[in-house]
Amino acid sequence: MKQVRLFLMVGVLALVATSCEEEFSYKKTIDFEDVKLGDEGYYNGSDKSGQLSAAGTWVKYIRSSAAEFENHYGESEWGGYWSGFAISSLKDTLTAGYGNQYSTMAGSGAAGSANFALAFDSAVIYTYRIDPVESTEKAYPQSLMITNSTYTYHTLRDGNMFAAKFKSGDWYKVIIRGYKSASLTGTVEYYLADFRAGKSLIVKDWTKVNLSGLGAVDRMVLTFDSSDKTAGWLNTPAYACIDNLIIAYSEK
Repeated sequence: MKQVRLFLMVGVLALVATSCEEEFSYKKTIDFEDVKLGDEGYYNGSDKSGQLSAAGTWVKYIRSSAAEFENHYGESEWGGYWSGFAISSLKDTLTAGYGNQYSTMAGSGAAGSANFALAFDSAVIYTYRIDPVESTEKAYPQSLMITNSTYTYHTLRDGNMFAAKFKSGDWYKVIIRGYKSASLTGTVEYYLADFRAGKSLIVKDWTKVNLSGLGAVDRMVLTFDSSDKTAGWLNTPAYACIDNLIIAYSEK
């Protein structure tokens, strides 16, 4: 009798797992290999092909496969600046400092690919595959690969004139929030550096982050937080490299 019950339980669990898998019509992997980069090896919006906003910055939605990545580019008397997302292929793991802000500490895109995305400050991902007004599809983020930029990694490890070298008790994390319309669907946090409880972790390899807890979303917002702040402002360079974002889609 116990064997029969065990067999039935296994069958029910298999049925549940199958039905959960079948709720998705298909999945897309966004790997940024379809984004054209300039001669510099990165794209940050400096071609001003985005739409000029009331704030005086150009806003562009960089398309890769099934998603769009919001980029802001502006100019000042000190030169050009950007925020949100840039796309890069730079892999200098040795040079510290702001001048090397577009490189990944992993030395390549995820799984040895060429391109990856660089999130800076506050970065927005729009998850829809086609026009969200006409589409009945729902987008369910599944996972992404993440690591530190070279600039951030060296700053965390060694410090600089603005940021402290990390010591016991320090931490640096990315916060990923999912939204459906104006409603928050969930939050995922991942520590890109963790010196709490005797640890001395600074991430330098591509690591998978599970996003399935966010549920159905139309956008995700990445922000950063750190133990190293002055008057509430981060001293830690607020960057992260991401790649191979997987989104599942369903008509249900």
